Amino acid sequence: MRSVGVIRRDEKWVVQVNDDQQFDEREFAIESNAIAWAAGHRKRLGLPAEQAKQTHEGSMRC
Repeated sequence: MRSVGVIRRDEKWVVQVNDDQQFDEREFAIESNAIAWAAGHRKRLGLPAEQAKQTHEGSMRC
């Protein structure tokens, strides 16, 4: 399933991208950079452009 998520791990922001063929992660020191990177991948994957929402686990889905 295609998805893009932003999580907080070890004082960094991590973007997780699943495009049905592979799963990748990229770390960012700045949250806004991670959210912008995630938004670009959402667009590339044809996912709806939604504002990030924080889940109860502390991760964000973009």
